[in-house]
Amino acid sequence: MKKIASILLLLVLLLGLVACAEESDVPTNMQNVAAENAKFNLYVPLSWTSYADSGVSGGVAPTEDKANVTVTATLAETMNLTPAQYWESKCLPEYKAEHSPLAEFHMVDAECGDTTLGGKDAKRYVFTYRMDGQFYKVMQIITVADDVVYTMTFTTKDTAFGNYNETIEQIRSAFSFR
Repeated sequence: MKKIASILLLLVLLLGLVACAEESDVPTNMQNVAAENAKFNLYVPLSWTSYADSGVSGGVAPTEDKANVTVTATLAETMNLTPAQYWESKCLPEYKAEHSPLAEFHMVDAECGDTTLGGKDAKRYVFTYRMDGQFYKVMQIITVADDVVYTMTFTTKDTAFGNYNETIEQIRSAFSFR
């Protein structure tokens, strides 16, 4: 009986250590806003409101400009799809479509380029658009892992985008796969 009790106590202690290790991985002053079943961790500042309870991985800043970030995961339709191929075949045609809600879509080529997301090679695309009379600026970072396309999207009013450069970098660099 003592052996069983000892084994159970040991298991409880080990589970506690694992839980503490996961909590300690959360960057300082940030919270994980990834949905429960997501295969990644998405960290945003503690002051942001999480969307995770609704099943969406993301959060929104407590500011008037409603800056927000989300991450989506989409099964790649073809094997060995690259981030650039996904952008060219899926995203860009949708954004430029005649009936797209993104009026006056414009690429900000100088801010696009190579980056990483979760330790994987990625592509960064930055663009602006107008919706309901307001201009927005968006940065999307796309990577592919295990034939799943992960897209991190940061959106805010175009005039406020520059205020978030440091925050965007913190969010990008803290992102990790589970």
